[in-house]
Amino acid sequence: MKKIFTVLFLVASFYLFSQDFSMDLVKNMKPRNIGPGGMSGCVIKFKRVISETNAFFNKDWVAYKAKTENIKISSFKETTIYTID
Repeated sequence: MKKIFTVLFLVASFYLFSQDFSMDLVKNMKPRNIGPGGMSGCVIKFKRVISETNAFFNKDWVAYKAKTENIKISSFKETTIYTID
């Protein structure tokens, strides 16, 4: 019996508290782009990032590569073994 009343209450509340929507409210509105739906801003950002990356590899990469290759770095840290007698 509780289940029947619960279902009836839910169905009645949907009908009592729902709002009517009329297309007359929005018929004169024109759609516009909101958010990333157009993707025009993202495409411009991608082009900028790619052009900056290409500029780095075309200009600065050779000098950076030469500097890093001349650095003497050991893969292993030198350690000292201590013992307790």
